[in-house]
Amino acid sequence: FDKGLNWQIPKLISQHSNGRPVLIFCATRGSTTAAALQLARESIKDLVSGEQRQLLQEHAREIGACQDKDLRECLSVGVGFHHGQVGPQDRIIVESLFVKRALVALFATSTLAVGANL
Repeated sequence: FDKGLNWQIPKLISQHSNGRPVLIFCATRGSTTAAALQLARESIKDLVSGEQRQLLQEHAREIGACQDKDLRECLSVGVGFHHGQVGPQDRIIVESLFVKRALVALFATSTLAVGANL
């Protein structure tokens, strides 16, 4: 996703997600992390459902075990990112939370499409 378009992500999620997690592909690792952080810091509160909040609370320990501090920050509010620099244990946590529908959005590079089955 282009950095200049990040401000449109919350509107697009609310219009098209129908309460389901959204997968957003980005061109680079940096843009993946930047877009996830922007959503997590600026606009996520209105997009997280009560059920997702509950799931995030239930998995707080798992989220707290993430090695990447930016990923930990994002996951704690319902946003994830997935790219080649995310460690194996952190990837498992991200994938698990996405499959369980605890995340509102997952930003990823094409490595997710090639190597993971969500």
